[in-house]
Amino acid sequence: KLEKHCQDAGRKDLLEQMAAVKEYLVSDKFTVAVVGEFNRGKSTLVNRLIGKDIIPTSDIPTTTLPIYVSGGEQESLVFKTIKGQKRYPVAEKSWETIEEERRISGGNKAEIRLKQNCSLLMEHDLEIIDTPGVNSQIRGDLSMAEKALSVCDCAILPMTAIAAFSESEKLFLEERILMKKVPRIMVVLTKLDLVEETQRLSVVESVQRKLEAVNAEIPLYLSAKNMV
Repeated sequence: KLEKHCQDAGRKDLLEQMAAVKEYLVSDKFTVAVVGEFNRGKSTLVNRLIGKDIIPTSDIPTTTLPIYVSGGEQESLVFKTIKGQKRYPVAEKSWETIEEERRISGGNKAEIRLKQNCSLLMEHDLEIIDTPGVNSQIRGDLSMAEKALSVCDCAILPMTAIAAFSESEKLFLEERILMKKVPRIMVVLTKLDLVEETQRLSVVESVQRKLEAVNAEIPLYLSAKNMV
């Protein structure tokens, strides 16, 4: 009935979200969506979780498509579009080729599937979704993040310590993540090493106070040990 209403209303975006939810409901995986603004360390965090520098990182928006990272003995990199899919070797050059193909096709309705022989992913049947930065000015990035939030068991919101908890991040947390009723939410403070050592504790405490003001009991984690 919902699909019929969406079709009658011409809401293709809702039909796509419903399809993603249906796929999620029949999956046994525990899905974690890493979302937030660009240059907040999302891809770096995912690389740390899987223990390999696989996903490209830089100071410009590099993740232009959602990347679904899951475990598998046979490692692979697959670029999926509405027209089909292509398999590439897990290598740095492959990411450049995929980005070039995305630009040529001119479409954002695509995704990247990355399988890694990683014990964290395989033992816990874990899937991590690395999403494009929601403020990277690339069309469709917000909808990609919202789609990931609709089908996840946990959301991780990285914030950089050098510009932590901006007003736009507060609104994204309140209006996008909390409104989606995501069952588990974490905030990870990244790039704390770029803050003067004497200022690190005050930065952490400031973010903690802002999180407490949201009244959602969201835990704050640091991305490096022994920083404070």
